[in-house]
Amino acid sequence: MKRHTGLILWTSAGIACTLLTIAGMVDHALRFPGILPRPITRFLAWFIEPGTTVGWLALGHIFGGFPNDWPGYTLSVIANVALWMLAGGMLWAVARVIGAFWQALTRR
Repeated sequence: MKRHTGLILWTSAGIACTLLTIAGMVDHALRFPGILPRPITRFLAWFIEPGTTVGWLALGHIFGGFPNDWPGYTLSVIANVALWMLAGGMLWAVARVIGAFWQALTRR
């Protein structure tokens, strides 16, 4: 049962990252001011930055601006989700190591 719980957790995190990334891309691409509150818009802009940076580097338009075509959007979404999932995996691994170290210390 524990294995399925981890799979469900990582799948849910991946879906949430994908939806947040797509929402951020749509919000930025459509540029409708006032549709979303400013704190949400700022969070979405911050959240999609890693993916757009990879898009700039991969497509050769470094600091050229926000992607404006389907390949740019697609690459940015995939890169953003992959980077956030990688960051989550690294955080999970660090937490496991710290937890194991703490258990070893408290057993003495």
